[in-house]
Amino acid sequence: MSNIAWPNAITATSTTEDHKLGSTRTETAQEVTASDASLSGAREWIYVKAGAALAAGDVAEINAAATRYVVKPSVASADTHPMSLVGVASHAIVLNSYGWIVRRGEVVANVESSVSAGHLLTTSGANAGRALSGGVIGTDGD
Repeated sequence: MSNIAWPNAITATSTTEDHKLGSTRTETAQEVTASDASLSGAREWIYVKAGAALAAGDVAEINAAATRYVVKPSVASADTHPMSLVGVASHAIVLNSYGWIVRRGEVVANVESSVSAGHLLTTSGANAGRALSGGVIGTDGD
């Protein structure tokens, strides 16, 4: 459980950098279930800047033109290296705004067809920001 009293909601976004990029915060299992009864377990969130708009559920990857904590939806029809993936946006973050995305733990993600709970995922698909069954989504673990 985190001992930090966070000044804003985990779903809050801002046009100013309210926290250091790459900062993490933990949401307890009880907080996760309270926010969405279909989810369980603790989650780790990471603070990022949207180098391109993120929709709720988008798989986010490093925006190569910027830093590792400036992200964009994963590229459609391109095999994204797992080390490029940062997390999944649980809520929309508009272009050039800052917010928290889920780095570890259960989250509702945008997926292609034929994906069920517990499937391993990959990001090579027809639509940017979406995952599909067959690979594994991972992050660098920092």
